Amino acid sequence: MAAVGVFTITVKSLTGRKLPIQVTSSATTIGALKFLLEQQYHDQYQDSVPVAANQHLIFAGKRLQDDQTLEFYQIANGATLHLAFEEGTLLDKSSCKQLVERIERHLAADDSPDALRDMKFVVAEGELAKLIGSEAVAALRSMGEAQLKALGADAAARATFKLRRREAIAGTQDDVIPFHRDSSLVVVNVALNDDFDGAALLFAVGDKIVRPARKIGTATAHDCRIHHAVTRLAAGVRYNLYATYERPVPAAA
Repeated sequence: MAAVGVFTITVKSLTGRKLPIQVTSSATTIGALKFLLEQQYHDQYQDSVPVAANQHLIFAGKRLQDDQTLEFYQIANGATLHLAFEEGTLLDKSSCKQLVERIERHLAADDSPDALRDMKFVVAEGELAKLIGSEAVAALRSMGEAQLKALGADAAARATFKLRRREAIAGTQDDVIPFHRDSSLVVVNVALNDDFDGAALLFAVGDKIVRPARKIGTATAHDCRIHHAVTRLAAGVRYNLYATYERPVPAAA
């Protein structure tokens, strides 16, 4: 039975602010809680409290679904939830295959000694649109721009699109990418394949480590405040598409 009576839940924002929210029943849905959070704090803290549609809440290491209730997740008075990165599916398998083939063509023309192990290169937006369609590029941009808005960053920041290939080479050991924060304002990272071992993307959310599912075509978006890491690539080849948003370069005086 749902608990009735005023109780307080604390939501920890992307920048670490502790934001108390009062609810009157444990039957309150996560979607309703997000709306309350937006109503009370978005105007004041646009840098760290997105609108409800862009909020992703974590409790006990789990991402909370909008249609479930506080009672379902056993969230009680005094509990702390965490706002986290955004994730979603952007590309179908056919589009991912097109990008993997594009990466392999680039590798065939790259004679640098480290290309087989780790190679990344910039791809023009026009070429990307031809490979995956203009709607997919627009969705990729939209995901990054939502994070920019949540960050309160300069709207002049523009996306650079990059493709990356990493391979586990026999007789060598791929490096772990330790927990760090990016120099880019925002990074959108799209998984183009899943037939490899290791290389798991991890996010530090509050005192929990969250590992997104990362199915083919799935994207995660995070800003420069979020600590994240990648485990060792044990076997196979990992392909990714990135959109990175950099700080605008000041105009010369």
